[in-house]
Amino acid sequence: MVGYQMNYQKSVIQFVVMELFKVKKNVIILIQYLIILVINANIHIYNFVKFLNLEFVYNVKMDLNFLDQKCQLCEIGWILIDNTCQSFCGDGVIALNSIEQCDDGNQIENDGCFDCQIECIPNCLSCFNTEVCFMCQEHFQIKDQSCLPICGDGFIIIGYEQCDDGNIEPYDGCNQCQYDCSQGCLDCENEQICRLCQSQYILNNETAKCQEIKSLDDLNKDINNYKDQIENTFNVRCSNNYILINNQCVNQCGNGWLDLEYEQCDDGNLIGGDGCTFYCFEEDSYQCQNTEGSMSLCSYILGPKFMLNRLSSEKNQTQVIELRFTQKIKLLTNLSFEEFAAVSLIPDTHAAINIKPIVNLSTIFDSPIYQIFVEFIEPVKDPVLQIDIAQFIIKNEQDLDLINNQSRISLGNPFVLSETTQKQVTQILLLNDGMIYSMISISGLSLLAGNTIMLFNLLDLLQSLSYIRFMQYSFPPHLIQFLDAFTKISLKPILDYFRIDEILSSLNGGSLPFQSKKSSNKYSNQLNQLNQFYLLNAKSCYFSIIVSLITYIICNLITSHKFEILHKNLFQRYQNNYRYLLVDGFFTKNLQKFCNKFKQQYFSFGIFKVYIAILHQLLFSAFLQFPDYSFNSPLMVVNSINAIIGLMVIIYIGLQLLSITSSKIKDKNKWLYFYQDQKLQFWAANFRPFQIYRIMFYIFTIVVALNYPQVQSILLSMSSFFYLSYILKFKPIQSNYEYAKLMSREFFFILITGSFLIYSFEFDENQLLLYGWIHITLFTLMLISNLIIDLIENIDKALQNYKKKKNLEKIQEIKTYHYNSLQKFIEVADLKKK
Repeated sequence: MVGYQMNYQKSVIQFVVMELFKVKKNVIILIQYLIILVINANIHIYNFVKFLNLEFVYNVKMDLNFLDQKCQLCEIGWILIDNTCQSFCGDGVIALNSIEQCDDGNQIENDGCFDCQIECIPNCLSCFNTEVCFMCQEHFQIKDQSCLPICGDGFIIIGYEQCDDGNIEPYDGCNQCQYDCSQGCLDCENEQICRLCQSQYILNNETAKCQEIKSLDDLNKDINNYKDQIENTFNVRCSNNYILINNQCVNQCGNGWLDLEYEQCDDGNLIGGDGCTFYCFEEDSYQCQNTEGSMSLCSYILGPKFMLNRLSSEKNQTQVIELRFTQKIKLLTNLSFEEFAAVSLIPDTHAAINIKPIVNLSTIFDSPIYQIFVEFIEPVKDPVLQIDIAQFIIKNEQDLDLINNQSRISLGNPFVLSETTQKQVTQILLLNDGMIYSMISISGLSLLAGNTIMLFNLLDLLQSLSYIRFMQYSFPPHLIQFLDAFTKISLKPILDYFRIDEILSSLNGGSLPFQSKKSSNKYSNQLNQLNQFYLLNAKSCYFSIIVSLITYIICNLITSHKFEILHKNLFQRYQNNYRYLLVDGFFTKNLQKFCNKFKQQYFSFGIFKVYIAILHQLLFSAFLQFPDYSFNSPLMVVNSINAIIGLMVIIYIGLQLLSITSSKIKDKNKWLYFYQDQKLQFWAANFRPFQIYRIMFYIFTIVVALNYPQVQSILLSMSSFFYLSYILKFKPIQSNYEYAKLMSREFFFILITGSFLIYSFEFDENQLLLYGWIHITLFTLMLISNLIIDLIENIDKALQNYKKKKNLEKIQEIKTYHYNSLQKFIEVADLKKK
């Protein structure tokens, strides 16, 4: 191995000698060329060594201690690794006797040292150090220790020279490599086009150059010499924006002198694609600063365009496409969407197309957004949506037109239900609606009878089911239709009557406020993009709170002392009026009784019922807005402040819940809601707080894990399992019927949410239909079980009331008879007559 190394060492040394010999032969270039070759020789050696990967070559002169063919100590700048000395470029130390010329500890270019080699000044080919250059690049020369361009060599160096005509003569358009006016010219443009001459010169409009003013004799000679030429000149007439130069009509477009009478722009050239065309017209996507008598300055400005984005899954029967514009734009005149845009399907198929404006396009600059709903009625393969927008009626803030007037987007492969399947789905939906309305009717009757638990448990169930549609799975279309049915029970008709949306639109400049909640999930089944705007989502919550407060105020007025005096005065005045007596009887018997009870229990029972009723929507609105708060307009400030307050109220109530039922002194009158129909053991007594915590966790999981449906399924099924285990173990409520409904509901929730994981996999349409029917069946069984339990409970209560009524009748009958041992029973009334 040692011999092998020595042979290669000799080869390298011989290579160095050869390179040095070559350098010495070229003595013509003297020192400059000699140093260059030495540097090149070193580079050759370095590359040769690197090519052979002979690390030991670096040890030729660096080993200070060499024992048993092993190095023990290296020179300065060399590092001992595996008994060999190696240098490292970038360690901040110049290795002695190495090819390193410098080492600044980094690999940054243009800082004087790069790759451990000295960097020369700009345009220098070879240098002694960073400041002393001895050979410049081609077309450069050493001047004041710098490399400057050689003026007059006919080569233009960009950044240094404006021109180079190969000479140093003045007044020929280029002097000292800078543009120069012709002789006698004070102000010129584009080299030879003179605008102003010296006093002893006159401007020749034909040549655009200055001519020396001649004496009278010289003028007479010139006139005689050029008499024929002058006569011919006066016979020539040029067109508009042309001038006569050397008996030729020359177009003034491109001379850099804007004449607005004939030109839109003039940038000093006849080159198209730079903003001003060959014919001096402005080009699209350019905006020029035009001043009469000056050169136009044109800038490229990207015009607006519209884009299409699919919001729904590619398998959805109803496809949702979002149309957005890249810039703020406006219409030149008020038009509806259908008037300036045409929507079509390729291939032409039977489908229902609806346009929903999120932010409308008007005559005011804005960023419009539209959602296009395409519901396919019949199966179609690879459909494409095409939108065509009229030209020249939409402008941006720079007065530019749309770049594109047509756009297309694929609608995937929509899963369209057959006519038979759609009929079956319709029948199931009717059955589902019937069950929901039946349960609401039964709960309403129970509410009139004084049982509020049934109604509020039903509201909890229906609201929980309505939020399942936000699980971002690619559900089959019949299951999507079924889940949408749970949203029918809402306050929307009442809110529409009070025109809440119109009020918000007017505050937002004419369109509903919209803050998009982006979903990155590929399984998304959302037909409507989630709007984060808190006030829009929580409007039903505010309405419920306001109605309850108004009811409380009215009940206080009805039960007040002043109202009682008014009632007595009215009774005395109209006591002979039969209709008034009927109304007064109802008022006294029912309304006052209700108001007294409502007023007494409002802060201990009623306000918590309202909170439970709005809790799902309040949580959803607050979590959906968090943390995207905006303060860029008065409406956004109000919205963000309300969202923050709503979230703080939810957190505060959640932290205080357990302290109510866990306190040593249990004030049942103050906290009636938390103790009604419950057992007194610790875990059972905390049923209401646990119920609220479950709702909070349910909505939190839906919103936070919006883009992760698998996480939603696992967490929701686990929460239902733990809640069911809690109900089975502690039996927290006294009503066996409500207990049975809770167990049934949680059991079906575990099955449904857990089995939703199956939609994470790819299946054909027939399999998806089957799984969809299975889940519809589970939902239906959940509702049927609740309805059956409600019916049994009401039948049982009706029987109990019937028995009570019969017992009361018997007791009343016994009271009307007097027992006589001789005559058995003798009617008391007959005894009185006798």
